[in-house]
Amino acid sequence: MALKPHVTLLPGWVDETTPNPGGVQAYFRNPTRCGPLQISWLQRTGGAPVSEDSVLEASLRFGEEQFGCGPATEKASGSCVLGFYATAKFSLPPDRCYGQVWTLSNGAGFFVFATYMSAKMPEPIEVSQAHDIICHITLIEPS
Repeated sequence: MALKPHVTLLPGWVDETTPNPGGVQAYFRNPTRCGPLQISWLQRTGGAPVSEDSVLEASLRFGEEQFGCGPATEKASGSCVLGFYATAKFSLPPDRCYGQVWTLSNGAGFFVFATYMSAKMPEPIEVSQAHDIICHITLIEPS
């Protein structure tokens, strides 16, 4: 059965996903609109279970390639509603770029990939809220 992520936004966040079923979902926080929070997903069948360490390594590699902000300045992993997550933050001082990447997995073949990027350092509340949104993603059947 195909599943997709369900995102519950916090107050002030808006969905600006273009009408593209199965495409990347995009969200912004008003009024700052520092940068997009983008979510995509992959469901695979078969194969070995996925470890939290391998998810963290994938996040680090992707973030270094995607953002061009140098090596990760912070990395973390832990539990989330979906199962477990890994995240890494990237930035260049003093205020040149900021990127954060998350990889979530249920450990059984469903992955959510999320990025938040900004040309400048966002407000700490925006970064915190983006993390909360990502960590509360659930799975639903497509309508």
